Amino acid sequence: MSDDLQTLWAIGDLHGDPLCARHWVRRTGLVAGDLDGAPESWSWPDATAHLIFMGDYIDKGPQPRATLDFVRALTDRFPERVTALLGNHEVNLLHDREHRRQRTRSLCTAACRRR
Repeated sequence: MSDDLQTLWAIGDLHGDPLCARHWVRRTGLVAGDLDGAPESWSWPDATAHLIFMGDYIDKGPQPRATLDFVRALTDRFPERVTALLGNHEVNLLHDREHRRQRTRSLCTAACRRR
């Protein structure tokens, strides 16, 4: 974040709801342009403001991928102004994925030894 920061917004717990994500970003007034349109058309009028997404983009809601895509588009378009943190839901997903990968490796190793 830059030294000229005067306003900090935080949005969290989107839980797979991209409409909610767009609603809250609109409410901040930080992004000018049509949030349903191409990110190239978006602009950031307030050079002293920063937005932090607090995580929990997935689980519960109907469209976790669309929510992640929207948050990613904002962080790609405004990398100096938007920060996206991992929430406990993302951490748990990554942990479960790694646990499954390790378990699969163990099962494959055990199966190969039995041959």
